[in-house]
Order: sequence, then structure tokens, then C-alpha cells
Amino acid sequence: MNSYVVIIFSTFILIAFAPVIFEEVVFIFNWFNGIVIETEYNEVVEVIDGLATILVGYGVVLEERETILKLSGKVWEEQRAKTEDYLSEQAHLFGMGLLIFGLLLEIITQAIKLPHRILDTSHYDGYLMVICLIFTSVSLFLLFQMTIRFIIALPFFRFKFEKTH
Repeated sequence: MNSYVVIIFSTFILIAFAPVIFEEVVFIFNWFNGIVIETEYNEVVEVIDGLATILVGYGVVLEERETILKLSGKVWEEQRAKTEDYLSEQAHLFGMGLLIFGLLLEIITQAIKLPHRILDTSHYDGYLMVICLIFTSVSLFLLFQMTIRFIIALPFFRFKFEKTH
């Protein structure tokens, strides 16, 4: 997967899902103040579940960046190969992080969705949302960090950086 594609997808996910954190904070604030609107609650859970699915899928793709590059059949010169090795390693590590946090978010949202006769989470929903907020925040921070590392590794930025140091 080309570095530019990773940067574009990551930036899109960051922009698209940053409001999720706002929704989680509003829900948590309202829940702790005793204000729970069922439709808002269900909507927040669905959005978090959707984000989790995207994080899992994107995490898997990032983990396999090197394999995707090998499938494309491209051959790089030595300096380019070092950069691509570094980026593949970063993509693998950050992809694993997104995969783990995405799966944890899915586990929580699926537990919330279970019928209350099987697992009654109604007394803990606010606390579960706090955990979701933490996992969402960490996931988006990982995505931001990875995007910055990919941008810095671009040839244009690398040339500028090497000239100043």
C-alpha cells in the first residue's frame, strides 16, 4: 500500500471519527447527570460499533502493508527500500494497535447490545462508555501518530529534514 494512500485513508478516518469522541463525552456527561435518552444511547453504541469495525479492518490492512507491496511487484532502490521497510514496520505495529482497540470496542458494544435477561449492563453503561471513550481516544491518537510518521518519511519532508540537521 502506497504511503500516500495510507496518509489519505488515515486522515479521512481521523476527520470522520473525531466527532465520535464528542458524542461519547456528551453521553457520559448526561449519563452521570441522570439524563439518558434511549435513541441517543443506541445511536452512540451503533457509531462506536461502526468505528470499531473500521478500525479492525484498517488495522488488518496496515498489518499486511508489506505483503501488499510485495504483491504489487515493485522493486525499490536501496534508500527507498529502507524507508519502505521502516514504514511497513510502523504500519504493522500501529495496525496491531488499531486491531486490538477495535476488537475491544466491538466486545464492549456487543455486550451492551445483549438482551438484559442475558447480560444486564444498564447499571454500568456510563462506565462502559468511559472505557469506550478511552479506547476510541487511544485509537485515534495511534492513527494520528502513524500518519505523522508516514508524512515525515515522505521524500520531500525527509530531504528538508536532512538539510536542516
